[in-house]
Amino acid sequence: VVYNPHPERLREHAELLVQTQHEFSTLLAGEPERRELLAAILASALRLPELDGGGLYWREPDGGYRLVVQQGLSEAFFAQVSYRAVDSPQVEVIRQGRLRCSYTSQEDHCTDPSLVREPELVEEGIQSLVVLPIHVGGEPLACLNLASKRAGTIGMLTVTALETLARQFTQALERLSAQEETARQRQNLAGLFDV
Repeated sequence: VVYNPHPERLREHAELLVQTQHEFSTLLAGEPERRELLAAILASALRLPELDGGGLYWREPDGGYRLVVQQGLSEAFFAQVSYRAVDSPQVEVIRQGRLRCSYTSQEDHCTDPSLVREPELVEEGIQSLVVLPIHVGGEPLACLNLASKRAGTIGMLTVTALETLARQFTQALERLSAQEETARQRQNLAGLFDV
């Protein structure tokens, strides 16, 4: 089955994507701090249709991932999924580095129904889940988990838009990492001369 969206819907989706990319680029021009940047990444992704909420995970020194920003789902749910241990199946998905789409039944572009069957997700009423790892310098630094509680899967247009946005998010995090490394080096040099 070939997915062929209505031309009007395709145009609306493209306009929303361009607007979202422009607004995100404008924010980047202000050189936001890490917390503000991560919140903007999540907010930008959640502007796309069919998404109800989600969170952004950041890699911890132990190799696990901590939920650092979240939006749109219950606090009880976020409390249950606030940390993913280094040896968990969720972290293995992040390490693989590719977008994964999960729906309660298999679709052409949502081929992994197992991800959405975790007890916490079922309890929250989540029907679809997109896991979008963000790699910087070849390392899985962050991950967006985006969910929908609505019947029906997250559409191919939304998945394609997320893949497009992921490139912009990766570039933003690469820039942030370089700025943070430069700041660390300056601090180390300053410490040498203070001795």
